[in-house]
Amino acid sequence: MIRFFIIWLTGMLSLGCADKTLDIEDWRAYIRNPNNGLIQSSQFNQISTQLVYKPSDAMIWQELNYTKTSDKDLIDSLKKKYSPYLYFTLSLSNKGVGLLEAMKGNDSGYYGLLEALSFRMNDHVGMITTCEDTVDVIKTYFFRSFDSGISTDVLLVFGADKVDECESFEVHLKDIGLNLPTQKYPFETSHIRALPRLTLLRD
Repeated sequence: MIRFFIIWLTGMLSLGCADKTLDIEDWRAYIRNPNNGLIQSSQFNQISTQLVYKPSDAMIWQELNYTKTSDKDLIDSLKKKYSPYLYFTLSLSNKGVGLLEAMKGNDSGYYGLLEALSFRMNDHVGMITTCEDTVDVIKTYFFRSFDSGISTDVLLVFGADKVDECESFEVHLKDIGLNLPTQKYPFETSHIRALPRLTLLRD
């Protein structure tokens, strides 16, 4: 009972910030600011990993930007489509270069990583909440890039329903053939609730 009261109180305290809206540049800067708790990083040997919360507003903005429209009915429809899920972008790099690109020249390592990123991330990613739930990843999307880039990126999608009533959660990344220990990325649900909304309607 006490835990649910704390969660309710935290949510109420964060409403003032969440009711604000920001334009896309300020909104992105807010998310990328480590002090706001929406980005977690780790370093092991020369490999850097980063997990960034990607709000459903970002998914909606991308689709609106693609269609070049901001019709309110369309926005409401997209909110229903994307809001039941939590999205995170996992970025992997080696000395400032996308990890997959950095492995070129090592055929077995390159193609093993490519296969894991493309088809087997569901076996390597999961979430544990303070409500003692284990949450499986629903989908993963590997962003295949044909230029060097600064990171190799994968979108992770989880159901939001098992997280909403929990104080915090951890996303776990098991080794994907890089001889890395399990990486753990902690997030507070209060930080997610406190995120200002993105301005979606255009003048």
